[in-house]
Amino acid sequence: MKLNEYIQSLQDLVAKNPKHGSLKVVCSSDDEGNSFQEVRFAPTLGKFNKNDRDFDDEGKPNAVCIN
Repeated sequence: MKLNEYIQSLQDLVAKNPKHGSLKVVCSSDDEGNSFQEVRFAPTLGKFNKNDRDFDDEGKPNAVCIN
């Protein structure tokens, strides 16, 4: 998913029900939803290496980390 798509989906969600804007944000530990935790940090630009699943805030950014 691209950042603009993510932002648009959040805007659509809140547009349908503005009260949802005050809900907590959580993230899943994996794609199966085995555990969840609150998002605690502001988004961070960085470089994501898909092969070793590493994220580094040095160098040319190619991704946004949400937690």
